[in-house]
Amino acid sequence: MSPLLPSPLPRRAFRGLCVALLGVALLAPAPAHAARNKKKRPVRAARPAAAAPAGDAAMKAWLAKAEPGAPHALLAKMAGSFALESRFYAGPDAAPQLSAATVEQSMVLGGRYLRQEFAGTMNGQAYQGFGVLGFDNVRAKFFSFWVDAVSTAPLQHEGGCADAECKTLDMRGQYLDPATRKPKNTRVTFETRDDGKLVQTLYDVDARGRPFKSLELVYTRK
Repeated sequence: MSPLLPSPLPRRAFRGLCVALLGVALLAPAPAHAARNKKKRPVRAARPAAAAPAGDAAMKAWLAKAEPGAPHALLAKMAGSFALESRFYAGPDAAPQLSAATVEQSMVLGGRYLRQEFAGTMNGQAYQGFGVLGFDNVRAKFFSFWVDAVSTAPLQHEGGCADAECKTLDMRGQYLDPATRKPKNTRVTFETRDDGKLVQTLYDVDARGRPFKSLELVYTRK
């Protein structure tokens, strides 16, 4: 073999050289024309975020809606100590079951809510419960929330005035029937009578979906 020609590489060295050359080829930058042909994805502009109200304005709005007003003054007229007569109706044609109780009603949390505390009997059994009546300034609606010792589920209603003088509050709600596990619509009214008595009436629906008066509570001031 001529001394001017390079001697043949060993097999391992030749293989390593090939791998090195391949790596250089892969790492080399793409030709200019290839970069030009590559399509660029359009950049979508970000949607502007909704402008939040200024801190001072938001705080003023919050504080304004947190203050009790005329609807809360209306609830305050229902405060006091009462003797309660209860009439429970098991169905549309059922005879009433009479019970008696005492009720303490007072405005709480700075005159924002009317708290109700009941103690007495119902269907011959001791009965206890308490509730809250209020007015939501933001939603402009009256609401009621009730819990007692004969159920673990709260009863909630919301609504408004049924007449111009707001002598009657008319509110609607819904609860899950324990027997059928289906929702049932309910209605409750709070009436302030001219003789000073308060009358609370609860309406339920029967198996056919027909509404009927299920409970009437007559409050007499002590």
